[in-house]
Amino acid sequence: MKGGFNKILRNIVAGSSDTEFEKRLTKATFQLDSKEPKEKHVIFLLEALNGEHKEQVSPIGALKFILERHISNLDNWAINMKVLIIIHRALQNIRVNRKVIKDLKKNEHLLHPY
Repeated sequence: MKGGFNKILRNIVAGSSDTEFEKRLTKATFQLDSKEPKEKHVIFLLEALNGEHKEQVSPIGALKFILERHISNLDNWAINMKVLIIIHRALQNIRVNRKVIKDLKKNEHLLHPY
């Protein structure tokens, strides 16, 4: 029952997003559950970081949105861990990591140390 309730809440919160990228980011980093982000959302975010969804967001803009999600929710451990999982996956992906490393190095001061 709790899983179904979380799904409804997650869809309501994500429904107010303007783009598909923002919707997927919201769903991947939903704050009220302690589960890892769904693989389909992580893959979409990695594709956006690779530039495959330029009509919605640029790769630099995608990383900016992800970092802003982290920074604006420093007090929420679930969101922070999910953002760090997404960044970790981006750094492991050969097609994405070069683009992410450059921008992440510039913004490393924004990441909350864990």
